[in-house]
Amino acid sequence: MGRDNVFPERIFGYVHPKWRTPALNVIMVGIVALSAAVLRPGDRHRVD
Repeated sequence: MGRDNVFPERIFGYVHPKWRTPALNVIMVGIVALSAAVLRPGDRHRVD
């Protein structure tokens, strides 16, 4: 999507030269997943 200009190509279109993976996208998905795991809204007021 970064290369199609759906998202900014400078950030999301970057491919790591050695591993040929979208390195910044992997980091961003990790941050989003970690924040979703930490900030789960249903678990704060749960009564067992």
